[in-house]
Amino acid sequence: MDQWMGFYRFCNQISFPDFSNYDPELAWPLILDNFVEWMRAKTT
Repeated sequence: MDQWMGFYRFCNQISFPDFSNYDPELAWPLILDNFVEWMRAKTT
């Protein structure tokens, strides 16, 4: 359940698709860190 709440919080707080307000220093799960890195690499 905690993972789903974290995912829900991520979806509500982080702007998509540019992730401009994403801070990798915050306590996001590793899978979300990897997702943001993958999306940023894909768009450049």
